[in-house]
Amino acid sequence: MKIELVAVVADTEFMEGTIRAMEKSLRHAWGFSEAKIICPRKVAEEGPKHPFACVLAEFDYQNYSQFMLQELHKYVEHDYVMTIQ
Repeated sequence: MKIELVAVVADTEFMEGTIRAMEKSLRHAWGFSEAKIICPRKVAEEGPKHPFACVLAEFDYQNYSQFMLQELHKYVEHDYVMTIQ
């Protein structure tokens, strides 16, 4: 069974906390097959540097919930996904 760790970040304001949460989750949780952050191009370019794969997606703060419910599955490559915020 392969589990992906994914964070979806809609605004640069939340990137630092997301990075800390990803690092902590990887230290203290199961062996994830992959860890990545999904965010709009602007967030990827303006946010702090990090060691995680960054996947670009078209959404913003206003349609974050819609993205999580209707689009996230298109970005998941393994059997299961665990999202963190």
